This record gives sequence, C-alpha cells and structure tokens, in this order.
Amino acid sequence: MTDPWSSRGPVIAGFATLLLLFFGLGGWSVAASISGAIVVAGRVEVAQARQIVQHPEGGVVQAIHVTEGEAVAAGAPLLTLDGTLLRAELATVEGQLCD
Repeated sequence: MTDPWSSRGPVIAGFATLLLLFFGLGGWSVAASISGAIVVAGRVEVAQARQIVQHPEGGVVQAIHVTEGEAVAAGAPLLTLDGTLLRAELATVEGQLCD
C-alpha cells in the first residue's frame, strides 16, 4: 500500500522560504545605504491668474523674499534655495568618480 499524501513538507518549505525572504530583505535594509530626496512643487498665487513656480531639480527653501500681496518686479528673486543638498550630492558624485 502507498502512504497517504502529507502536506507537511510543502508547508515547511513555504514557511522556510518566507522566513528566508523576510530575514534576507531585513538584513539588506539594515546594511544597504540608500540616499534620496523628496521633491515637492510649490506655487505662488497672484491676484489675476495662477503662476506655478517650480525649480527643475527641487530643493529646500532657505529664504522667502516676498510677502503675500506684495508687488514684485520682473526678474526680482522670490526665494533662495538652500545649497546644502546640492553640495552633498556633488560630494557624493565626486566620491563615486574617485572610486
């Protein structure tokens, strides 16, 4: 006579696979270094029509040079972006070039 089929082996193999996947991804997430940034678009609303202001690379606003309702001349700076992130990114790229 043949032995009845048991699902114990495939269940154990499935749990072993899930544990390996869980601990493998967990170990990778602790050991891996991921650098990234969140880019958010901003906008300034004017009285007549909306004008969207967006920096092509994104960044952190260091200073805002206008207030709500203030008239500004063409070409006048509205805000200043913080260059810390760009300098850090430049240092990272230069480091990668040297390696």
